[in-house]
Amino acid sequence: MAIFTASLQRNLSRLELAISILIIAILMVAFMRYLDAIEVSAERATFMAAFQDMQTRVMELRVLGGLESNRHIGLSEFVRRVGRGDMQVFVRESAINWAEIEPGQFVFALDERMMIYRVRAESSMNLALTDPGRVRIKITPVFDDANNNGRFDDGRDTLRSARLELIDREILQ
Repeated sequence: MAIFTASLQRNLSRLELAISILIIAILMVAFMRYLDAIEVSAERATFMAAFQDMQTRVMELRVLGGLESNRHIGLSEFVRRVGRGDMQVFVRESAINWAEIEPGQFVFALDERMMIYRVRAESSMNLALTDPGRVRIKITPVFDDANNNGRFDDGRDTLRSARLELIDREILQ
């Protein structure tokens, strides 16, 4: 019985237990916010690395004459070449069904001439204007206009290169 009495005297009072639980809860919330911030930073860094990689591939195609060998390459084929490697790029000619697109993937909307990245950490990023969370990259073709109509026509005009412009910069800040 003496062992039982000694263990009761060592136990925390209810107030001390409540304070301990409160401190642990506050530390857990702070840790979760810290992990969330790390996740957002990692996604931003990953996206920017992928964007810079795409710009490098555009320069490679331009400098190495990768487009000269295929004089009438289409814009969707160009995007496939720029998005090669570990990056999954889906080319869509119709409306994008965001339920089908996994977070962290790139989609090329041919009608808008935009590459769109579906954000993974939607709840933590600055996503006031977009639903679902996405970052858009405008693709402006640089081409020889064969029919002088002022716009790029797949199969007719010669694609020389393209400019990639990040539209949704505020999300990445």
